[in-house]
Amino acid sequence: MAVAQANSTATSPTFFGLTYPMKDDPLTGGPSQSSKGKFGLTFKEQVSQFMAMNLVFTEEKYYNGNALAVLGINPTLQPKRELTIVGGTSVFKMARGVALL
Repeated sequence: MAVAQANSTATSPTFFGLTYPMKDDPLTGGPSQSSKGKFGLTFKEQVSQFMAMNLVFTEEKYYNGNALAVLGINPTLQPKRELTIVGGTSVFKMARGVALL
């Protein structure tokens, strides 16, 4: 369910300005309707999402409770995409890198 949108969103072919919340859900290998974070549709020319997420590990013995912070633009229709890893907690503190989608 959208939580915000621009006045022009309804007429935009890329739904520019639409903002969605994400819910808490385990990280999985495929899409999930309920994950924690926030994203919004950000480009007028192509379907892209601005994403800010914390990927929290809950089962792995050594990483349980630790998180990676991910931030970036996700050009949804591109076959290869990258999001920036901008930090993390505990064993992932000061983490830097990219998440390949």
